[in-house]
Amino acid sequence: MQVDRPGRCEEAGPRTHEGFRNKRFDERRKEMFGKKSKEAGAGKPKKPRDILTDEIDQLAPGQQMMFRLQEIYGPEIIIIDAKKDYQGKGHRYAVIASPPVDGKPGPIRNTMWETSKAKAIADWLIMRSAQKYT
Repeated sequence: MQVDRPGRCEEAGPRTHEGFRNKRFDERRKEMFGKKSKEAGAGKPKKPRDILTDEIDQLAPGQQMMFRLQEIYGPEIIIIDAKKDYQGKGHRYAVIASPPVDGKPGPIRNTMWETSKAKAIADWLIMRSAQKYT
């Protein structure tokens, strides 16, 4: 047996999302919060983090990228090393710190951390305002 609810009539039709029946409200809501086309985001420039992530992902095994940190973080030169022996197991990249000797990375190199995620490295470098070392 179906119980009739007060205030509900058959002509009102089915209720829409979240119980709203007002067509004008639904149209306004769609106008304000409607789906955005994929073409709208095509002209946006890439974020620096995304550009750096792509550059790190393109490193071939054995290649390196170097960055200089801001003075507040010390005189370290950061080396991103794509491991030669990466075969799908373990970590793909090593983040290495090296104190500079005559403006170049010195012989003492300390592995700070290892990861397989280029995005994590890019975030870490951008948070420290690192500049590419040439």
